[in-house]
Amino acid sequence: MKKRKILIAILAILIILLIAIILIRPNFKNKNDKNENTSRNFILNENVAYKVNTNGENTLIYIGVNENGKENYLGVSLKIDKNSSKEDQVKELISGISKHTGYKININSIVIEDNKIKIDFNKNAAPFENEESFEETDDIRYTITSKSLVPKTIFDSINKTLKSYFGKDTEVYFSVDSENINIEDERFPVNIDKLTPYK
Repeated sequence: MKKRKILIAILAILIILLIAIILIRPNFKNKNDKNENTSRNFILNENVAYKVNTNGENTLIYIGVNENGKENYLGVSLKIDKNSSKEDQVKELISGISKHTGYKININSIVIEDNKIKIDFNKNAAPFENEESFEETDDIRYTITSKSLVPKTIFDSINKTLKSYFGKDTEVYFSVDSENINIEDERFPVNIDKLTPYK
């Protein structure tokens, strides 16, 4: 009788252990399984091809910098009205960069001729007046860590985004109030000829 009680007790313990193992076992997934809910945001480096959805409403804007050919961009999903004019689509793309960096960007004009996109900035906003043009919001997805990097980040981001959206053969030209762009900075000076495609 005593042995029977011991056996029952051992059996009960084994059952409890088995249940515990079943409940806490890790949920292993096949490495080949794809997560359909994966975020569209990603870091793009020089080894990753352009990724743009040109068939639907969603596309990607790119925020970051190109350091001597080495690209480091954050891709952010953005809805674009593809039935609007190309000029308006450019405005929407730049507005997305503005929204997700927190820097107000004012454009005087956008002129599109064949594969050339000419953008004339207003000097009273980023990337020229960076102190007053920044506003902290919940929409910021990319933090520019240095004020010296603001101009380069904005120019690089717009150039990358437009080339990705309209095609890699697109030539992007920048000017400020119809003049060449010259921003003096010890770390990241910017000198842009309005007649030369931005690189």
